[in-house]
Amino acid sequence: MNAEMIEIGVEATMYRAAPSVGVVRIRPLEISERIRNGLAKLGTFWGVGLVCVFFPIVHLVLVPLCLMLGLQSAWKATQVRGLIVSGSVPCPGCGEPCVLSARLAQWPMTAACVKCGRQIGICPAQ
Repeated sequence: MNAEMIEIGVEATMYRAAPSVGVVRIRPLEISERIRNGLAKLGTFWGVGLVCVFFPIVHLVLVPLCLMLGLQSAWKATQVRGLIVSGSVPCPGCGEPCVLSARLAQWPMTAACVKCGRQIGICPAQ
């Protein structure tokens, strides 16, 4: 398991507010972890598709949909190269720090401000 951490700057944007800058710590994912995440998503969707086989009529749509969504989500999961360990960025609207907890580093991402409740768009700083 890789213990190295990378700090990157992120920019938070919100409608009608000046952007703000924060920092997040990212743990890069090894190829085995990325493949495991992809297989977990694939298995989840295909398991739901298998359960949908037993429902008359709707299985004509749900089973192929689950098969395709499973492949698509597995592909996207293997493309994610890092895991956000910690970080915060000030809300562009109210200035309250928005804490980012553990999640996959998929850019751009959104977070909700706990003080004003507005959505914040977050992407790596240029």
